[in-house]
Amino acid sequence: MLEFQWHWHTTKPLAPGQFWFAYNFSHDSIILQEQLQIGIPRNRPVKWKSSSLKPVLTEDSASRFFTWTSSHLEAKSTEEEKKDQEQTQYQAARGKLPAPEIQLSSFQSWEEVGGWYTSLQRERVKPTAEIRTKAAELTKGSADDAARLHAIYNYVSTQFRYIGIAFGIGRYQPHSAADVLNNQYGDCKDKATLLAAMLHEIGIDPFYVLVNMRRGVIAPDYPPGLNFNHVILAIPLPADVPITTLPATMAHPHYGKLLFFDPTSTMTPLGYLPSDEQANFGLLAAADGGELVNMPLLPASVNMLRRTAHLTLALDGSIKGSVDEIRDGDPAEESRARLLAAQGTGRAKVIESFLGSFVGGFTLTKASVQNLEAYDKLFGLKYEFDAPNYAQLAGDLLIVRPRILGGKGSTMLEEKERKYPVEFGTATMQVDQFDFTVPQGYVPDELPPPLNIDYNFATYSSKVEMIGGNVLRYSRTYQVKDVMIPSARLGDLKIFFKKILADESNAAVFKKAGS
Repeated sequence: MLEFQWHWHTTKPLAPGQFWFAYNFSHDSIILQEQLQIGIPRNRPVKWKSSSLKPVLTEDSASRFFTWTSSHLEAKSTEEEKKDQEQTQYQAARGKLPAPEIQLSSFQSWEEVGGWYTSLQRERVKPTAEIRTKAAELTKGSADDAARLHAIYNYVSTQFRYIGIAFGIGRYQPHSAADVLNNQYGDCKDKATLLAAMLHEIGIDPFYVLVNMRRGVIAPDYPPGLNFNHVILAIPLPADVPITTLPATMAHPHYGKLLFFDPTSTMTPLGYLPSDEQANFGLLAAADGGELVNMPLLPASVNMLRRTAHLTLALDGSIKGSVDEIRDGDPAEESRARLLAAQGTGRAKVIESFLGSFVGGFTLTKASVQNLEAYDKLFGLKYEFDAPNYAQLAGDLLIVRPRILGGKGSTMLEEKERKYPVEFGTATMQVDQFDFTVPQGYVPDELPPPLNIDYNFATYSSKVEMIGGNVLRYSRTYQVKDVMIPSARLGDLKIFFKKILADESNAAVFKKAGS
């Protein structure tokens, strides 16, 4: 048995006169008792929230004490522990871990937090002569506000290296815009500060927006605090800037049309938002304080994947074909990130890794990429391959799986009961169409039935049909409409995934004509 204690003592607060705290109990080991106690001045008002455990409140003449007690008495099997670790790694990589179990803060409102942050950056954002000169150079010849906005955004987003070293107040306070321009590097708040200073020179004064890249950590009913780990900007759009190509826009009752954008995300074009910032709360810091705003969830059509394939089946069951993919939004960013991280032949291996998940023994014969680093354009990927034994031969029958590429189903809800909601990265629209030219002399004997599933959070439809006599066509549409699936709807989501998995495994059967 092991017993230990530790104490925190902060001698130099980041926000003078304020404090905040977040904590998670351990659920990985056998723990007889774990206790957290927080003492505060007796008459100091605080906001607090705990997800499941309730504190015991005590006090003496000078202090109030919040005491939470937890225990974890069941050991996990090696298999359970491995699954939990994989799930945690999956969630952490996507910024989707649950909110802290315990949160406490002396800030009384989000407006108070926003006012504090505004005081930190007020002097840092002031433009200098060098910034004015650079802004004028970048926007020279621009026809309108939209063109000037794009020119400055593209410069700050793509030409400055991300380097973040945060100690003390440097976790929240940016360097001056002048220092960022001279250094040619900075972290998220530094790049936001330089961008804000330059936009001021074209008559646009943006707001800082503090966010946490984990959805659910910040919410209106949580204690106001500084559980933020990222800074982006929101600008009141000039009247002459059209919003048709700027989906990351919301209507604010006081500031009008606000466009949210993240200058740190180099592969996210102006008008879009990275997935973890969509449908997430951010603290809009203004001169008169601040407020939590729910940042927009981009339409499914913006995060688009359209994949078409033309394939030829041979009599021996081998297959040869070409695939054409068009991507926009989050699917484009994911593919770009993988390919840009690879070099030379490594990029072919990225495509081979994807193909290998669905087709065995294949050979990638050709591949090309369109608009890899043109982030404001549709991303394109074309590749050709051949593979033996894709179709099965059984006497006079030829058996083929029409869904050759891409997986939409999941077994994540089959393994064990889940307590927490499920999050999708973004709303998305994904369309597949695969055409198989069937060998002469074969006719369909049995085709999979169509499938249509429609929930308010997602839809899926698929169809298998013959086109022109000898072409088997598989077409499907998969759409995610809401990114948060509450625990009460997990049963529906389980059915949704299960039906998709069955559809993806279905086979079409052909027989020799006359047999």
